[in-house]
Amino acid sequence: MRRLAARLEISVPDDAWPDIVAAATFDRMRESSSRLLPDPRGVLKDGAAFFPSGHVRLRPRAAE
Repeated sequence: MRRLAARLEISVPDDAWPDIVAAATFDRMRESSSRLLPDPRGVLKDGAAFFPSGHVRLRPRAAE
């Protein structure tokens, strides 16, 4: 995150980093999904499901 902030030339005070890092966890994003994912068309059944776990799950391709 620090490298990204530096690359974007965003100055972040050192004492702000713990809160920023905590806010970027998948648990915290799930908790805040109604605020982070506005869904005016009502497409999402569960906004929290948009942030499943942070792990990529690759499914093997079906045999052709």
